[in-house]
Amino acid sequence: MAMVVVVVVVLVACVGAVYLVTRPAGEAPGEAGKPGYLEMPLQEIKNALATREGVSAENVEVQFCELASETDNNHFAAGAIVGGSKSIVFMFDNSTSQITVEDNFIASTANELLAMDITKRQPPKGTGNKMVAGWFQNAVGGYTFVYYNGYTPRFQYWLGGLGTVYLDNRSVEIKSWGWLPS
Repeated sequence: MAMVVVVVVVLVACVGAVYLVTRPAGEAPGEAGKPGYLEMPLQEIKNALATREGVSAENVEVQFCELASETDNNHFAAGAIVGGSKSIVFMFDNSTSQITVEDNFIASTANELLAMDITKRQPPKGTGNKMVAGWFQNAVGGYTFVYYNGYTPRFQYWLGGLGTVYLDNRSVEIKSWGWLPS
């Protein structure tokens, strides 16, 4: 009898693990009567950031957006590329459209612009989100950089890491991934 209970418990745990690993990206388990995920206010974020930066919304590329609070659905952590030359990570309050910038970087040379263009297209480790890269430092064949690609509301840390972008073959090597202190 005890063996049957153990087998059933292990089977249930395996089915649960398979569900968590294979569910579509961005989908969270729902509660009864609630949707399994929250639609992110991407257009509102683009509009607010475009107004703040003095550009059109078409010049704002939101690379990632995640809930920034475990207690409400109005606060978001986001990262964007503005005008192809500025990386910015920020908190967005959807109820007021207020933006609080956490970090930003402006590419100032042609090579930094190229490095930013290459990195924004690369899927990084960890979250599966696109990266907001910048803070470039010269390296052999390219630049080392810092990137952001998410946020964890439970611990209030930005997620991201370090990498190297090689300009000659337009490749990216991710060196590390984890929490970036605020």
